[in-house]
Amino acid sequence: MKNMFVLLLIMSAFVIAHEPAAKATQSAEHSQSENARTEAGPVMADLLLKGPNAERYSKLAQMFFDDTQPLPARFFYEMALSLDGENEALQKSYQGVVEYLSHLDQRFMYFSEQSQKGEEVTHFGSMAAIKFHMGYRAEGLDILRDAIRAHGEDQRIFPLIGSFKQQILVDRETVQKLNVELDQALAEKAVTKAADLAGQMFFVTGGHPEMLDVVKRIETLEGAKLNTETMAILEQLTLAHPQAVGKEG
Repeated sequence: MKNMFVLLLIMSAFVIAHEPAAKATQSAEHSQSENARTEAGPVMADLLLKGPNAERYSKLAQMFFDDTQPLPARFFYEMALSLDGENEALQKSYQGVVEYLSHLDQRFMYFSEQSQKGEEVTHFGSMAAIKFHMGYRAEGLDILRDAIRAHGEDQRIFPLIGSFKQQILVDRETVQKLNVELDQALAEKAVTKAADLAGQMFFVTGGHPEMLDVVKRIETLEGAKLNTETMAILEQLTLAHPQAVGKEG
């Protein structure tokens, strides 16, 4: 997902005149996102099997933020600060995420006001990109559909729907692939590998509620025990998840 937000904002403002270049950008973005989740997997595994500490929380928060998932990033920075509240570096990083989310809210309000003043359809694209970026994917798509109903299939708007749906599809396919690998790890009774893969799935979906049941499958292995405190924290995040993946698109 990294760099997708920048790409979507560009697409919302201009006609897509060079489709091959856009596809190349998406390919690079997919590779970066894959690297992010494979790095997040071991950190999630440590949280699941060894329990929480401030360093693990902060690492995960930064990984979510670097992958342009600001809401989970804020959540894990808050968890880190709950264990190490005097850490100035953590405070600074957390404040950066809070200010970033505030900036997105302000920009959304600005584009929303502008969209009501005239016929400039690109404001709808910017609004949708912000919502999608923050995890409110269905809402982002609805904004684009409303714009098309009001203004027709404007080529500054219509391609964004395809881009949004493509990102959702990529995420779903990634989760399906990881689930197959998780099945194999469980069959091999590989607890750490299973925790890594379940952690990657949790990361890709930004803490989708269905991922809790996926994580709990690890305990079907003899002797495997998930950390109770970590599971309670992850449940808190899933309850705050913007929407279900199954309802996207």
